Amino acid sequence: MKKIHILNIALTFFMIWAIMFKFEMTEVLDLKISDLFYKMRGAAGISPHVVVVGIDEYSLSTLEVEGDTWPWNRDVYGKLLQKVFEDGAKVVAFDVSFTEPMDENTDAYFASTLLMYGNVVLGTYLINEKETYELFNKKLRENRAEQNVP
Repeated sequence: MKKIHILNIALTFFMIWAIMFKFEMTEVLDLKISDLFYKMRGAAGISPHVVVVGIDEYSLSTLEVEGDTWPWNRDVYGKLLQKVFEDGAKVVAFDVSFTEPMDENTDAYFASTLLMYGNVVLGTYLINEKETYELFNKKLRENRAEQNVP
């Protein structure tokens, strides 16, 4: 009888957790647990070997004055890659999604700089909705057909 009682309690907790997860009620709990772990860890030192090049309002407005608006042409990223590798970077990571083709020449220039330096990580994102995935996949197939790519 005691085993059935423990099983009922476990199933009840599981059902409550599943309902909370389904309606995204666990997000606050997850954030609080993350906060607790960071407090327990304490302050982390910043490595002098890591440099973050951010895209902020200043950089956006500066390039806008020069006639290049957001999203930037890919040659801007290619020139940035060249500069940071010349300055001694070992690896570069982009937190920018390059999902749509732009000008063929600037895309080719950026692609060639990616190949030339090699140690470049490009960000991506996960598509959870089936409709979005199917639409994206359809656009990809159409682009490949236009370029005669099998």
